[in-house]
Amino acid sequence: MMVEFALYAQLVLFAAIAIGFFFHRNSSCFHPLAFYLLFHGIVFVIRPFMVHYLNFEGRWVYMQYRPTDNEFVFTLFVTSVGLVVFALTSWLMGNVEVKFTAGDLPEFTPAQKRGLLITLLLLGPLATYSAFFATGDIGLYERGDIQMTMDLATGNAIYVNTTGYIVDAQTMFGSLAVLFMWRFRFAWWTWFPLILFMAYRAFLGGGRWAMITVVFTIILVQLYRSRRRWIRLRYLGLMIPLFILFQNIGFDRNYFRDMVSGEGRVVAEFRDNRSWLEKQDNPDFANFDFLTYILWAVPDKSRTYTYFSQYLQLFTEPIPRILWPDKPVGSPIKLINLNDYGNFVGLTNSLVGDGWLSGGWVGLLVTMTVVGLAFGYIHRRLWRVSQPYKVIMYCGFMPLTLLWFRDGGISLAKYTLFVLLPILVWIWTSSLLERFGQLSANTRPQVLRRR
Repeated sequence: MMVEFALYAQLVLFAAIAIGFFFHRNSSCFHPLAFYLLFHGIVFVIRPFMVHYLNFEGRWVYMQYRPTDNEFVFTLFVTSVGLVVFALTSWLMGNVEVKFTAGDLPEFTPAQKRGLLITLLLLGPLATYSAFFATGDIGLYERGDIQMTMDLATGNAIYVNTTGYIVDAQTMFGSLAVLFMWRFRFAWWTWFPLILFMAYRAFLGGGRWAMITVVFTIILVQLYRSRRRWIRLRYLGLMIPLFILFQNIGFDRNYFRDMVSGEGRVVAEFRDNRSWLEKQDNPDFANFDFLTYILWAVPDKSRTYTYFSQYLQLFTEPIPRILWPDKPVGSPIKLINLNDYGNFVGLTNSLVGDGWLSGGWVGLLVTMTVVGLAFGYIHRRLWRVSQPYKVIMYCGFMPLTLLWFRDGGISLAKYTLFVLLPILVWIWTSSLLERFGQLSANTRPQVLRRR
């Protein structure tokens, strides 16, 4: 009875915040609270109901841990506190009037057109080479050119003879496809590069979230172009097949390859003949389960917190391991290893869990407050000066926050690198070309006068 009461109490709290946000005149799909509500609703509201009423046991078995009713309820309470803090701080800082620029996004200037061409010439070959690397068993992995090893202490896979910069650079294709579509005003034929990127990611099997984030970016850009605050129902319809593909690839990484080739489906079906509902007991949206484990282990088992030391990885992670073979895996200072108390290999902390790891209640409040204020400030800056550069940067960045809400740590910096790099390179090259053009225009009359 205690668990049921807590489940419905946190559902009422979530509904009250979501409804209040939706009906406010300054709310929109662009606000960071909209993204956090989407994340929280799936993993911290719907998921606990499924765990409790459908008896999902898979994650508990995997982690070698089973929560008591008190621990289950306490996790619901912690997530609700995190939601309230983020909602208050992000709204306090980001409560601004939504003001779209007059008309559609402006046409590219000549300098911006040339800048996009230079960007494609600079980054296109690197992304193509990376795509060949990341193809898996039909690429360099098959010949053994990419070597990876498992760090036994953390359970993380690390590259031995290459770097993640090369392997992950193919993610840039998504942003390049969005820029290409904007360049030609989203004509029907400009969708083909995006479709090719989505097909490639599905064929690859890993990195499914790249498909989700690029679709959210397109939706935000289209909402801005149409001067609408909220998503249309037809866009939600487009998300259904994408969600089905996302889940099927999660069940079987070779799903799309087998569907294209017609091979291996019999083996795949024999390997996993569970019903669709039973297959929902998977790690995709199981952050509630993982957080329950974290709250159980820290600080009662760990006897300490991380004190935000996990963010020191920001200083070591940019250095390629191929140049620093002894680079620490993860943070250079490790005060807690969650694998010491069970099996946490391959699981994610979530932003809430990351805050709790940093300092319990204090760490949670600090983390959610700082992140809420920061994202609210970014949102405020968007609507104060809605320049085209700023719009495309914001639409590319905000969907990535869903991954940070899920993972915690420095994951946002990793995702942002290759998603925003093409946009930044385009902005820089366009600005240089514009300045060079202005300089040439200013100096030409002086030469004529001297003559």
